[in-house]
Amino acid sequence: MSRFQTGGENGARHESMEKVLSGNHYRALQGSDQPRQELGLRGGPPMQARLLVQFRDGTTREWDSLPQMDQVVEALLSVMGPLDAQHRSSGSLRITELDRVAVDVAAAPRHVAAWDEPEAHAPVSFFWIDLAGTPDPHDFSVLFSLLKVHARTQRQWLAEAAGWAGSSEACVVSTPSSHCEGETEFSLGSNEGRQQREPDELHVFAEERYVQMQLAVISATHPGGTKTSSNPAYADSDGSAAAQQPDRLHANLFDVDEEDDLGCVRLLCFADGVVDWRPAAEVEGWGYVTRGVARLLADPAPAQRMLTTSQLLHIILDELCEAFLPDPTLVLNEVDAIDSMMPLVRQKESEQADVLRRALRLRRCLSVHRRLLLSKVNLLEQLGRPVMRTLLAFITADAVNTGGVVHRPNFFDANPAGRSAAVADPQSLAHTAIIRRILHLLRQLDGARTILGNTTLIYTSSVTMLNNSISTEADYRMVVLHYVTLVFLPLTVVASHWGMNCDVPWKNLDSTTPFWSIVGASAAYAALHLWYPIFCIFTGRTDKLV
Repeated sequence: MSRFQTGGENGARHESMEKVLSGNHYRALQGSDQPRQELGLRGGPPMQARLLVQFRDGTTREWDSLPQMDQVVEALLSVMGPLDAQHRSSGSLRITELDRVAVDVAAAPRHVAAWDEPEAHAPVSFFWIDLAGTPDPHDFSVLFSLLKVHARTQRQWLAEAAGWAGSSEACVVSTPSSHCEGETEFSLGSNEGRQQREPDELHVFAEERYVQMQLAVISATHPGGTKTSSNPAYADSDGSAAAQQPDRLHANLFDVDEEDDLGCVRLLCFADGVVDWRPAAEVEGWGYVTRGVARLLADPAPAQRMLTTSQLLHIILDELCEAFLPDPTLVLNEVDAIDSMMPLVRQKESEQADVLRRALRLRRCLSVHRRLLLSKVNLLEQLGRPVMRTLLAFITADAVNTGGVVHRPNFFDANPAGRSAAVADPQSLAHTAIIRRILHLLRQLDGARTILGNTTLIYTSSVTMLNNSISTEADYRMVVLHYVTLVFLPLTVVASHWGMNCDVPWKNLDSTTPFWSIVGASAAYAALHLWYPIFCIFTGRTDKLV
C-alpha cells in the first residue's frame, strides 16, 4: 500500500494515492516457477518491509507491507527515475541491475493541489527502510546490494536471521558491494575487549560512513495473549484503531527475568537514511516510534517536517528506552511487602524458604534490569562522544544543521532565544534527557535494592541470632546433664556393686559405719564437682558453663 504525506492544518494525510507494489500485483520475471520461501531462515515470521521516502520539498511517500526487498527497489526506482548515470545512486542508496519485479503502478484518480504533488523524480533527501520478520537470503542480497555496508554487518545480520550463535564466514552474501575481510572497523561499543556481549552495542564504520547499533527490546504481547499493534500510525481516519491502542504503560519489572528472553532491534544509520530490522515483529514501544514520525510529518511547515537521521534515531532511542523504564511504584510496593512480611515469618522451614525465594527473585530482577539500563546509558554516552561528532556528525546534528556542524546536540540551553529548532522542540535531540530519565529510575531501583538488602540482612541476622540462642540453650542443658551424670554415676556403680550376690568389703561387720563412710565420700565427690556450676548459677554467669 502506498501513502503520500504532506503537512497541513488537518495533520498527516494517509490517503491512498497509488496501488504501488501490492502483494497481489507483483510477479517475478525470473525464477517464477520456483516458490519463494514463505518463512525466514529459522522458521520465523515472513518479512514485511516498510519504505518511507522524503523529498527535498518536504513531501513524503510511504509503502507498507512489502513482502520482498525487490519491491522496495522498484519503489525507489519509481521515485528516483530510470537507471542512468544521474539516478543510479542517491546518497547512501546505490541501485544496481537486479532481477526486476513487475508491479502495477496504476495511479488512482484523485484531484489534489499542485503543491501537494511531488516533483517527478525529485531528489530524495531521506529514506527509512523498516524490516520486520525474518528475510530470506535473496532479500538480504538485495538489501546489501542497495547499501554500502561492511562484510561484518552482513555476517551479523545473517547470523541473527539464521539463529546461529556467532558469525560464520559462509554467511557472507556475494554481492558487488561486499568488502574484503581486511578492512578496518572502528568500534565504540561497550563490549570492547570483553568476551561477554552487551545487550546494546554500537559499532562505527568510518570508511563506509555509517553506524551499526543493536538495541535490546522487550517483545510486546497483549494481556489476552494476542500481539499488540506495532503500527498505530496507520490507523483509520476515524481513529478506531488508535482508540483501541492503550496509553503508554510502564514495563513490568518481572517480565525480564533473564536476558535470554529479550529481543533485539538492529539499526544502520547513514547520513541520509536509516535501516532497521526487527526479527520479532512486535516490539514494546515500537508503535510510538511510528506515531512520533507521523506527528513530525504532520507539521504544516515544510522545513519543520524534514526528517534527519538524528531525529529518527532520537525517536527510536527515546521510545525503546522508555519501554524499559518500569513503574517504580510496583517495585517499592513489593519491597515494602517483603519488609513487612519478614518479621512475621515463623521459624518454619517452608515459610522461610518462601519469603527468601521471593526476596531473591526480586533482587535478581533488579540486577538484570539494572544491567540493561546501564547498557543503554553506556550506548547513549557513546553517541555523545567527540569522536562521533567529528567523524559522523549526522548522528547528533539537528534539522537546521545542514552543513554538518553540531548545534547543542547533548544539552539544553538556558536561553530559549538561542536554541535551534530541534533543541527547542520537545522531541529534541538531547540524548542526555533520555539518560537523565534512566539514571533517575536507576537511583530509585538502587534505593529499593538497598532497602531489600538491608531487610534481608536484618532478617538473616535475626534468624542467626535466634539459632545461636537455641544452640546456647541446648549446650547449657547438655552441661547440666553432664554434671548430673558425673555426680550420680559413681553412686550408681557403688549401689549396683553392693546389690550383687558377691563378696564385698565389710560384709560381715555388724555396723553401719562403712555405709555412712561411703555416703560421706559420695557427698564430698558431688560437692567437689557441683560447687562451680552452683557458683555460676547464683552469680548469673551461666554462659561460663558452656
